[in-house]
Amino acid sequence: MQGGSFGIGQEAPARMEAGLPIGYFRGYQTDGVFQNQGEIDAHASQSNAQPGDLRFKDTNGDGVITNDDKTYLGDPIADATFGLNLGFTYKNIDFLAYVFSSVGNEIVRNYERFQPLTNRSTIYLDRWTGPGTSNDTPRVTTGATQNNQFSDFFVEDGSFVRLRNLQFGYTLPSTLLRKINVESLRIYVAANNLITLTRYMGFDPDLSSSSVLSAGVDYGMYPQARSVMSGIQIKF
Repeated sequence: MQGGSFGIGQEAPARMEAGLPIGYFRGYQTDGVFQNQGEIDAHASQSNAQPGDLRFKDTNGDGVITNDDKTYLGDPIADATFGLNLGFTYKNIDFLAYVFSSVGNEIVRNYERFQPLTNRSTIYLDRWTGPGTSNDTPRVTTGATQNNQFSDFFVEDGSFVRLRNLQFGYTLPSTLLRKINVESLRIYVAANNLITLTRYMGFDPDLSSSSVLSAGVDYGMYPQARSVMSGIQIKF
């Protein structure tokens, strides 16, 4: 069973298969970037390959890069998730924090649009521009290449640590409040999604999905907003 989508006219990147994680990603494994024509000639036959293009691994060893060379590239299921609640009260001061972490899952960077007049990710600033310039990011061209085929070039580590909630509060002394007939008065400042630590290049590594077969595929969803608020709680 297949699911999710990537590019136009390509098979679904996610699959359900016995013995493998649900919704695992299947595509080409890359082996650097072709630096010259000699490397292309020495490699398994790869359609339309030119210097500066991604080099796909011939995983089945038949000398031709085809769909049969696609293999496991990761999965959206975290190896572990962690949650940490911290809170304390000292005299009239209170503090509360919630930290969440997901570790060991992968994300498919599916929000890129390979069209001539659209912006590219900043990784293409270090693209291949000649022999020896890059062995990670392929050349930029409007010509026909296989660089846009789904491969591990578009799969990233989706691990992250996020400070989801943080709150500081101060409750005024009751001796001051009796004069104005107030039982308690608390002033607080709170923040949501204040800090996210991740290597993922997309907007938000904390993806949501309505289908297990599209989990971990980032379609360019709007990121969870960072918010800061303050308030006063009064009890008469």
